[in-house]
Amino acid sequence: MTRHRALWLTIVALIFSSLACNAFAGNQRPILGPPPTSIAENTVVANGEIAATVTLPADGQELSTKVTMLVDLNVRSGPGVQYDRVGFLLKGDEVPALGVHQETGWWMIECPDNVSEGQCWVSGGEQYSKADGAERVAAVEAPPTPTPVPPEIEDGTGIAAYVNDGLLYALLLDLTQNLPQPAAEPIQLADAANVQSLSISPDGRRVAFVAGTSEANSLHVVNVDGQDQRRLVASEELPINIVQNPSDFAVLVDQIEWLSDSHTLYFNTAVTNLLGLGGGSQEDLWSVNLDGDLQELLPPGDGGGTFVVGLNDQLLLSRSNSIARTKIDGSEIEIVLQFEPINTASEFIYYPLPQMIRGNANVAIPAAEPFLADAQTTLWQIPSQGPAVQLGTVDGATLFDPLNWSFDGNRLAFIQQIFDPDAPQSTRLVIADGKGINPDAYAAGEMLALHAWSNDSTYFLYSGNGFYTVGRTGAPPAQTLLAPGQLVGDAQWITDAAFVTAVGVPQSGNWDLRSADLTGASTMLTDVRGLVALFDVWRPR
Repeated sequence: MTRHRALWLTIVALIFSSLACNAFAGNQRPILGPPPTSIAENTVVANGEIAATVTLPADGQELSTKVTMLVDLNVRSGPGVQYDRVGFLLKGDEVPALGVHQETGWWMIECPDNVSEGQCWVSGGEQYSKADGAERVAAVEAPPTPTPVPPEIEDGTGIAAYVNDGLLYALLLDLTQNLPQPAAEPIQLADAANVQSLSISPDGRRVAFVAGTSEANSLHVVNVDGQDQRRLVASEELPINIVQNPSDFAVLVDQIEWLSDSHTLYFNTAVTNLLGLGGGSQEDLWSVNLDGDLQELLPPGDGGGTFVVGLNDQLLLSRSNSIARTKIDGSEIEIVLQFEPINTASEFIYYPLPQMIRGNANVAIPAAEPFLADAQTTLWQIPSQGPAVQLGTVDGATLFDPLNWSFDGNRLAFIQQIFDPDAPQSTRLVIADGKGINPDAYAAGEMLALHAWSNDSTYFLYSGNGFYTVGRTGAPPAQTLLAPGQLVGDAQWITDAAFVTAVGVPQSGNWDLRSADLTGASTMLTDVRGLVALFDVWRPR
């Protein structure tokens, strides 16, 4: 029996010795005895803050509880390895205990000399530390779990965030090659289903997205590594501006835009009829930051159906008959451009979308009756101060395909449609200067769609039935043919010489997300499923 006991003790000693190798983690709970009945409460202050309520004997003589390190041990900012490492203690070090976290057994201790602020904790596992007078230490609450810090994006790395089967994913891209390649496997960013829209923050470290149904949705944000998903706004909690039968309608988060600080989002709302047709934008404006602080900046009717965040975080609000400018907090609203409401031959309300150009904004206003043969679109510039200034006009209707200025403002591209009952319908891609002068029909065909100018204002992307093309003013188009029935769902530049595009057959719901360059070369990034191709790209500036 004695030999067995000796053997057992030897095995235990070996186990304890091996556990010491894991000393810089640990999450075990010590055995606490009942407090003595003669103890009275007192308050302990650590680092200038009330840290715990501990006990003193009835005669006032302090009982000191010490924690001894049995191995070299990390000191953390909270009771668990998920908290930041703030220092370390060596085997044999002895420190006063200020409290204990009952759920994990970690000790809150007096901070070492090299830790200047915050709380200090060490593991209470019996293989890591030992407390003298554990029964005298009061239970304390854990500090808030630290918020995961979003990763810094390395130089030469871009991001493609996209929706696949209603779920949000991100893919890092290696931009050091002429043709961007995947830099890692795609990762699912969030568990929210039915993602409806998404936007990468200006610093590339987070993705904001709206998810839900046609009856209720919510605004979320998540780090690009999939950590720290937060729901910032639920549409059910937002007010509805319906006087009669409000229960027949629901509110939805509509457009979302990041501010330049990458900490605040602006959005407006729309209403939808739960019983049939009807609804539309509430023309309001809200802000919410990453801490969840929600503020209504402009009530329904005072905001816009669409809006644009400009330089110095000014806002341009687009309404059915005007464009207004306001400060970032929604104050000092002024109308800078008025126009007649646009006839869309439907319940759809047309809201012009301003485009930021070198500190100002350019906007195209279609004719009030855009389906007439002599309809024209008027071009305006909206400066940071003062009223809008007319730039010029272009022929045709631009109701369904907004005009697109190059980033330097010197060129203008648009899909021109002329509705003439006495002539075949004409659909052309037209290139002109920034004021609409010297228009040139660059291409013609069915199902033409204009996508974007390159960041250096040299090239532009457009597509049609069975092809996509890189165009350049004064040079022939570089066309890439697709399989029969394939279309481009969207295309966005990721560098000055490469872009990301979604190619697929819309009826099938299958899309290929590809990167392509000016030479026509392309490579598969990933396949996605969805009725439409939803993605956003980002690159370091």
